[in-house]
Amino acid sequence: MIVDVTGAEPNQQQSALLKLWTPRAPHASANSVAGFLEEHWIDNKNPGAAGRAFGSLAGITAEGRDVSVVVTDSLTITVSFKPFADGHFRVIAVAPHNDGTGNAQEIAKRALSPEPDAAHVEWWKDFWKRAGLIRITSKNGAGEYMENLRNIYLFVAAIEKGFEYPGSQAGIADMISSAQDEHRWIRRHSGTGICACRWQPILERGCPSSTRLTSICIERTWRKSRDGLART
Repeated sequence: MIVDVTGAEPNQQQSALLKLWTPRAPHASANSVAGFLEEHWIDNKNPGAAGRAFGSLAGITAEGRDVSVVVTDSLTITVSFKPFADGHFRVIAVAPHNDGTGNAQEIAKRALSPEPDAAHVEWWKDFWKRAGLIRITSKNGAGEYMENLRNIYLFVAAIEKGFEYPGSQAGIADMISSAQDEHRWIRRHSGTGICACRWQPILERGCPSSTRLTSICIERTWRKSRDGLART
């Protein structure tokens, strides 16, 4: 992710945080220009465990003047800097694949300085051209807030397509969450009925001209009739 800012006050100190939360226990490290949070584990504890290595990795840096990076605490990296003389600066954050088998810092460094990928850039340009962006304004800022939420939803719907792993479980337990490690999964029981419902965004041809929201609800109920129990 790249946050590209123009028009900032050139001499005003800026800062950006890369932060995790408890009970996460990453290894935090930093050099003069970048910081990293890394953790990995083996999935071998619970029933049905895959026995495979998994992990998470994040890196952050900035493009500006007087860039410095420090480990603030075991969960936080702080990047401090001043904009360039023309008021321009960039904050770059990455979260590349990591399973603990490689050098985490080197993996993150490569992600922070990627080789140009024309096909990748064109895919995203094409996506946003056809995603149906809208502008919402209001006096109290609620319109702009809803516009941002919709843009985030479209972005997540695209990146959750994934490769090896699906982006969501039954359309609800998304791998991408804005609520830290909380992932929504609802199982509803009502009397003698059992109902599992899912809402699933459908992406057509990898990038929708419109995003449909479909509901799939499978319900098994038992009900009484005058003739006794009838299963429907």
